[in-house]
Amino acid sequence: MFSDKEIIDGCIKNDRKMQKELYKKFAPKMYSICLRYAKSREEAQDILQEGFIKVYTKISQFSGEN
Repeated sequence: MFSDKEIIDGCIKNDRKMQKELYKKFAPKMYSICLRYAKSREEAQDILQEGFIKVYTKISQFSGEN
């Protein structure tokens, strides 16, 4: 099990293993949120994928602050 910091640092370095860990950790919760807003399961899956693409491309801007 990796810490959140290890996962984030790995994602910043474009480490595919860490990107997979981030996905495994957050995809179920994010998918349930996507289902609330989408008209179908397929649309929810598309929204989820687009969301993760955005996360992976912008993660270097993450400060860790609330």
